[in-house]
Amino acid sequence: MARGPGTNLIVIRWTELALNDLKAISYRIEQKRNLATANRVCRTIYDAIQSCDTIRTPAGRVSKREPANS
Repeated sequence: MARGPGTNLIVIRWTELALNDLKAISYRIEQKRNLATANRVCRTIYDAIQSCDTIRTPAGRVSKREPANS
């Protein structure tokens, strides 16, 4: 995807706990349905998180993501 002048690149860092949760979701769906469905659902979750421009903290506060350092 092309980025124009003034566009900030945002990096989301996944915690080990978050990755483990995504793996557990995938495993559960694979057991109940199939691998293709598990992959599709987890890709949708991953893509949605990667495209977020605001993040809601556990306390309910909304914070803007910080631009990645160049």
